[in-house]
Amino acid sequence: MKKEQSVFFCLLLLFVASCTDVKHSRLLSTNALPIQVFDIDPLKDTTLFTNSGVIVEISSNAIVSDEKLVRLEIKEAIELKDILMSGLTTNTGENLLSSQGMFYLSSSTRGAEIKKRIAVKVPVSEIIPAMKTFKGNYDKDSLLRWTEKEKSTLPLFDQNDISIGKQLFNAKCSVCHAIDKPQVGPALKGITHKRSLAWLEQFVRDYNVLLSRNDCEAIEAMYYSPSTMSSFPTLTHSDIKKIFAYVENDTQFYRKGYGNCYDSCIAYRAKGELLQMQKQTLLKQAKETQVVIKYTSQSRGNADPSRFNAFPSTNYLVNTNVVKSYYYTFEIDAFGWFNIDILTKELPGLSDASLVVNVPDYKAGDLTVSLIVPNIKCFTNGGVLEGTKSSYVFMYKDGKIKLPIGNNGYVLAYGDIDGKFVFASQELIFTSENSVTLEPLSAPISTLQTFLRKVSTGDIKIKTTELETGKKLKAIDSAFEELLKEKPVNCSCNCSDVSEDQSIAEPGMSFPPSP
Repeated sequence: MKKEQSVFFCLLLLFVASCTDVKHSRLLSTNALPIQVFDIDPLKDTTLFTNSGVIVEISSNAIVSDEKLVRLEIKEAIELKDILMSGLTTNTGENLLSSQGMFYLSSSTRGAEIKKRIAVKVPVSEIIPAMKTFKGNYDKDSLLRWTEKEKSTLPLFDQNDISIGKQLFNAKCSVCHAIDKPQVGPALKGITHKRSLAWLEQFVRDYNVLLSRNDCEAIEAMYYSPSTMSSFPTLTHSDIKKIFAYVENDTQFYRKGYGNCYDSCIAYRAKGELLQMQKQTLLKQAKETQVVIKYTSQSRGNADPSRFNAFPSTNYLVNTNVVKSYYYTFEIDAFGWFNIDILTKELPGLSDASLVVNVPDYKAGDLTVSLIVPNIKCFTNGGVLEGTKSSYVFMYKDGKIKLPIGNNGYVLAYGDIDGKFVFASQELIFTSENSVTLEPLSAPISTLQTFLRKVSTGDIKIKTTELETGKKLKAIDSAFEELLKEKPVNCSCNCSDVSEDQSIAEPGMSFPPSP
């Protein structure tokens, strides 16, 4: 080796060592994720569509910068294979997380800063009520740690949005509606306290869609006046948001109800609809999959399309994926990593268990020991069990953990020992007590990536049993029975009555009015 090359190699090793004292973090990195680049005009409302189907809604002036165009960079790890290959573990403190997907937004434009919340919609196959958004922060070891995202202090709308909303209201709505008093139609002040923006948007665009679903709120609204409301199919999502921002004259117009009988019934019915959607999704998952051809596509926003730079794709991959029917929406108020998760201890279908992985020929810190639970997209590194030198645990220091009993998972150990890469893995079917011994052997470094790719793409057969789906369905039925007990006592809830035979209606359909 030439002297210059040797010096460069030593400097490179020194740089790696200075960045982190975690030996093996360089083997798995978010650098493995492709970067999707979008140049947008920050003065225009823009919607981005990523390669994984994520929708990013950026309103005008949500981002300010020193330049006329803002370059946005997006990375995403929605599927298990991306989470594993990029080393994005799913844990917060001592608690494990089950991830629905991870998302990264940044900008390389000088002075770029987020001034209004940006909505991000991630496609998911199942709605879980306890899902939360976690923010990623790098610790002193340059490892990404997840903490629950705090409530945003940034506004949804500024005075310019409200001004545009006023113009649209006067042009489209004021003939029939006033804000503070009834006219042909009802007064609109407070409407966003009672109905979701999604419902309002559909009603404004074409209320007949809601009527065709027997949506009780739409039916009740039609009884208000003998006059027929006009539909406004050309109003955009952004237009409608601004109209209602003006109606409420408040940048914080997503609010909870007033606590009256009407709102209590709406909350009661909303819980029932969520259970409907969960049950229908599980039934769909049990019988339906679709083949998705994954390819690179460019975003289409209001900015000049020629300025969008999608990352290059060298091949076309065909994977069989579970149908994703719904979106999980969260709001970004800063650049960085975000993760949609639920604590595994709160996830339905998991049971108390123990798991210990023994690596007898290596002392603590020599290796990275990891756990992968594919069916809940959980990936975490272990710590040494108290009182031992080479036994690893993954949740609590005594080895206790929540696991999907009867389903499969993988444990692996790998690292660089005296200049040689060593690796071992084992598949196991989870029981209430799990103890595994691994014996790492010398192997090519590519063995790690090959193993993770197989685990996440199905080359290794996933032994997820149908018992899991059955358990979840039973849990939903039980939750539905409990919901019936929560019906507001002193409210009629005529439009919001829930009955057992309506529990498996089509997703998005409301409960029909009671006779």
